[in-house]
Amino acid sequence: MGASPLSPREAEVVDGLHRDGFFVTSLENLGVAEAENVPILESGARISEVLANRADAPNTPHPAAICNQPGDLLANPMIYRWGLHPTLLRIVESYLRQPVAYDGPIVFYTEANKAEEGTRKWHLDREDRRVVKVALYLHDVDEETGPFEIFPRMPQNTDGRFKYPVVATATLERLLGLQPNSMETVTCTGRAGTLIFAETGRFYHRGKPPTSNHRAAIFYGYFARPPRNPFYCERSRLSRAQIMQLIGGLSSEQRASALWRDVLPWPIRLIPASKR
Repeated sequence: MGASPLSPREAEVVDGLHRDGFFVTSLENLGVAEAENVPILESGARISEVLANRADAPNTPHPAAICNQPGDLLANPMIYRWGLHPTLLRIVESYLRQPVAYDGPIVFYTEANKAEEGTRKWHLDREDRRVVKVALYLHDVDEETGPFEIFPRMPQNTDGRFKYPVVATATLERLLGLQPNSMETVTCTGRAGTLIFAETGRFYHRGKPPTSNHRAAIFYGYFARPPRNPFYCERSRLSRAQIMQLIGGLSSEQRASALWRDVLPWPIRLIPASKR
């Protein structure tokens, strides 16, 4: 994978990640609207409908977001396989300058209850020193529909340790020494098929609390192979046997990205997957 040259559009994404910490494009612009002749938005629409029905079921608790179960991905395998698209792996590998580990997708169905909780609070991802998340909007997302937001300014860890506080907006302003309501955040709105590449291990980010309508989006995770904190990974909750089911027929590089745990020492491999 590393020997493959970047196309001009791929290089533009990498340059944007280095320059700004994020880059917004679309499935069509990047030429990744489908994989193996299966449109990714069609697969996404099916799984988001499942989550919407689950949210509307009687006696269903209403957290900040409802996420897919492993069985949902097995029933819609293209959701997982699309994240191993060679274009995506080339972009992430070029940015990280290391072989890529693919941590799979999480499909979020977020209801418009305005609450700033869960991933709607500002946070850093902790899988590795540098983490790339790719968000795919499954429908049009405006300012009131829970858009992805990022604050492209590095927090200062004065004691040299990595810290991962999850905070509300007012708390983050205090941590960064900012005046109230002065954060210059980037709010990523867009039509269905919008793709957002973001460095989420170094820059605070969140899903803005939706106020007018639900938001359905898929978030794909990538980091270096091996990552610094493997015990915070495997957030798709797929078992390793289920991953083997999903990667049949893929290239050796794609399989290596999905099976990144195989390069870990045996004691580390025995650590169970993250429960978020």
